[in-house]
Amino acid sequence: MELTIDLLGPNESVDEYARAMSRAFVDYPVMLRAFAAHPGDEGKWIAHMVSWSEKVRQASGGVTPVARVDGRIVGGVNIILPGDLAVPPHENWFADFLEEAGPAAQDFFTRFLATLDSIPLPQPHVLLGMLGVDPQFQGKGIGRKLVEKVVEIAERTPGCTGIALDTEGEATVRLYEACGFTIVGQTSVDGMPIWVMWRDINSVRSQV
Repeated sequence: MELTIDLLGPNESVDEYARAMSRAFVDYPVMLRAFAAHPGDEGKWIAHMVSWSEKVRQASGGVTPVARVDGRIVGGVNIILPGDLAVPPHENWFADFLEEAGPAAQDFFTRFLATLDSIPLPQPHVLLGMLGVDPQFQGKGIGRKLVEKVVEIAERTPGCTGIALDTEGEATVRLYEACGFTIVGQTSVDGMPIWVMWRDINSVRSQV
């Protein structure tokens, strides 16, 4: 198995990446709640959301780390750099997606994101969003390699204070703690626990 971690190319099709992410997240608590009105089609909506967001990210000059096994994309991580996705008309892509997904998804994501926004974090920071690996390739250290790539990008981002993320699974909390993240907030939505985590970048730079 030849594993490589690189960036999704600007002219590369997003379909393979979107399919890998949909397989990784099809049973994830956030997605099961968000797309509860589409039973059995959660994977399709996840892939659609990832594909849409990635096309916007490419148009805005953003970057997306991906993991490849023997050249095939098996996972990746959706990151938002300071200032990413803030260029009109792309800033409203998620609202347009939610309108398509329906009122249940719109209601859940609105409350979910508002809850996350209520937890203050140092600015500016890199937001580590969806990090996923195809279940067939989980348990091989690929997730940790993707985190390392995000840290590398954050260290090169001018003024970046750290990396923020949220996770909704205790197992992933332990994974991120092993990667140097600490819990800075804990909350819930609809009974679903949410851990907000942080890794400081300035302390890493000071050791270099």
